[in-house]
Amino acid sequence: MFSSLIALMLVTQAGDLDSLRKDYSNCMVDVTIEHLDKKTGTRAFKKAAQGACLEKRSAYIEALAKDEVAYGSTPEEAQEYAREEADSVMNAMVNGYDDMQQSNTRPSKET
Repeated sequence: MFSSLIALMLVTQAGDLDSLRKDYSNCMVDVTIEHLDKKTGTRAFKKAAQGACLEKRSAYIEALAKDEVAYGSTPEEAQEYAREEADSVMNAMVNGYDDMQQSNTRPSKET
């Protein structure tokens, strides 16, 4: 019974974590599309992306770090890993921005 409860809690946490990641990712997609539509230059977009979706980014980092600590990481390792994961979401938009501009394409949201 106790192990079933723990398993259920971990599944619930994972679902919440995935939802937070999607929220942050989709927010970054919205920001990217907005800047593509405005024809913002790459350098200006990179700067804007770094300051975008900060509340969603923080929520994702906090939840991911908490999850990592629950799996045995130190708080410092967990924070570093969580920041790297959040950075990868942002960097996917930043690194693909030029290609999206040149091909007149847009990123898609996760469902």
